[in-house]
Amino acid sequence: MKWIGWLFEQPVWLYVAVVVAEAVIGFGWLLSRSRRWARAAIVPAAVALVVVLLGVLVQTDREKIAAALKDIAAKAQAGDFAGAGRHLDATCRYPLAGGGSVGRKELIDRGQWAVRTFNVRMVRAQQIRTTVYGDSADTELAVWTTSDAGFRAMTWQVTWARRDDRWRIVEVKLIKPDDIREVLF
Repeated sequence: MKWIGWLFEQPVWLYVAVVVAEAVIGFGWLLSRSRRWARAAIVPAAVALVVVLLGVLVQTDREKIAAALKDIAAKAQAGDFAGAGRHLDATCRYPLAGGGSVGRKELIDRGQWAVRTFNVRMVRAQQIRTTVYGDSADTELAVWTTSDAGFRAMTWQVTWARRDDRWRIVEVKLIKPDDIREVLF
């Protein structure tokens, strides 16, 4: 049901269609001055109102993932790695540049160490691009940090899995720079 994501995340085309429909109906009313045309003008406006209300009430998968990423960034900035770690699946892996990988606990410990060691003051998740494939999703995002080590910009790839109607991270990979030591030192 890709059209649902399209409808709620990019409703501009629907609003354009509503404006065009209202213009056609308004033109019909100007020509005939009938009540039928006047009543017809209510339909596109009602459709637009329903879409706006549903857009406020419905949160798409991409919006849920973006909210989770922003929550992780806020919690990391505050030093709450237990809270940030709640978004990581028990099977979460972080592949190491030299081969192998670390699991959820070590990933949380490394994040905590980096934030404390370098006195990270700001963490921002930006340019979030997510593609959803049923019960899995891939996200690429820019993370910007400021700390005693200066400003750092990183690009991360995050793989998600839906678990009990929540999106959980199953893999985190640093894309740019391709070596975490370039970020830390």
